[in-house]
Amino acid sequence: MLHGNAWFGNSSGTLGAFVVLMLFSLSAAVVGGLVFGESVMLFFENKRKDSITAALYSVGWLALYTIIGMLLLAMIAAMNIPYHMYMW
Repeated sequence: MLHGNAWFGNSSGTLGAFVVLMLFSLSAAVVGGLVFGESVMLFFENKRKDSITAALYSVGWLALYTIIGMLLLAMIAAMNIPYHMYMW
């Protein structure tokens, strides 16, 4: 986080770790619902092939975006650009 200390102060201990884990869990729940929500609905409508196709496409696109993001970060790290130059 770029301005975490300015926004929340210097937090340490179990409360800070608890908040980070709760935010991560919330994020995982939202993304899980977005990725698999339509697939589950199609599955219960007995459209099994469409359900599997939708799930695979969703996971595939999510994986592609993750790989692109990781490649961009690796390229930035390889160019030795100062941190403040690419953080806005």
